[in-house]
Amino acid sequence: RLVDPSFLFIPRHYQAMQRLPNPQGVTNRYETANQDEIALILAIIESLFTIKVILMARFFKLSAFTIYSLLCFGVAAYAFYYLFKSVSPNDFMASKFAKAGLEIPAHFFGAGLSLLLVPFQLSKKLRRYSQKIHKRIGYTYVIAILFGGISGFVMSFNATGGVFAQWGFRMMSILWLIATFKGVTYAMNGNIEQHKKWIYRSIALTSAAITFRIYLGVGLGVLHLPFLTVYPLISWACWVFNLIVCEIVIYTIYQRQPKMRLAPA
Repeated sequence: RLVDPSFLFIPRHYQAMQRLPNPQGVTNRYETANQDEIALILAIIESLFTIKVILMARFFKLSAFTIYSLLCFGVAAYAFYYLFKSVSPNDFMASKFAKAGLEIPAHFFGAGLSLLLVPFQLSKKLRRYSQKIHKRIGYTYVIAILFGGISGFVMSFNATGGVFAQWGFRMMSILWLIATFKGVTYAMNGNIEQHKKWIYRSIALTSAAITFRIYLGVGLGVLHLPFLTVYPLISWACWVFNLIVCEIVIYTIYQRQPKMRLAPA
């Protein structure tokens, strides 16, 4: 043998070649060397292909996470900007918010802060670096959702678009609070698998702030549909679609993993 390629990822070709019988019953060291070289080359090619697939998967995963994080930061910055900017008489929504009670600033602050913290909670590197930081950010995320969810529920009774839109925002606020509460409860009980599932549902509902603006921009800017036609539909679509995607991810990935249970927090 020239080289033992056991260090490679998939040396199946090499092993198969070693099991080939010699029909003449004669050992030819040159033929054996050629077989070893061919098997080694095939194993190297297959290993390089495997490495390429792994690197591409990591690249797309990192790219998707980066884009999602930028969207979270962008929408959160918009929420804080809208919260503290001066009111213009030509801005209908800003004038309406200025005349409302405390639920408007509470919602913008809570929803914006929770969206700002989502990328940090999803970061595996941060969790590995410090569980204490992960927990503290998590507690802040929960408090932010309490402000955003309760104020969103109150705001839903006066939402533009009629009863259909009002119930869309109302259901989103209720499910947002429930998913977050259940995620925290499972974490305190040490059931990490269920904690992950419910926090991902909470994050899917938090991300409705992103999909809401995307759908609104497409409906008004691209399709040129009337506002009162688009707005009620988006009040449901912005979070229902997110939950559907979230459930698919949970079923295909986390449902197959073994249950993890740690000591209660």
